[in-house]
Amino acid sequence: MPLHKLSLELNNTLIPYDALLLEQAIKKAVKDKTDILITTGGTGIGKRNITVETVKGMIQKEIPGIMEFIRMKYGVEKPAALISRGVAGIIDDTQVYTLPGSVKAVREYMEEIQKNILHIIYMLHGIDKH
Repeated sequence: MPLHKLSLELNNTLIPYDALLLEQAIKKAVKDKTDILITTGGTGIGKRNITVETVKGMIQKEIPGIMEFIRMKYGVEKPAALISRGVAGIIDDTQVYTLPGSVKAVREYMEEIQKNILHIIYMLHGIDKH
């Protein structure tokens, strides 16, 4: 019998490239005790791409290995993946991931990220599952 029961609630917020609106949305999600916050878009090098700077300034503990691995894995065949500046980290008890705007890239990133999500939730809530 499993020791946990998972429930899933998804919320979707669409905002323009605006650092203040993004910061407000993140603060609300953290306040609402969101376990996982995923942003899409704004991770490139264009002038409007403010997601990484905004989120990075809010992260309390960065988890660089996840995004570094993804960039290297997909960058071997798709050099544009190396330009993505996405970050992963923790704000309070919320996991935060900044993903590219491409639907295909989101699928690829999530394939790797999902491998650690449950383990990170356990760790953030003091549950030792080692």
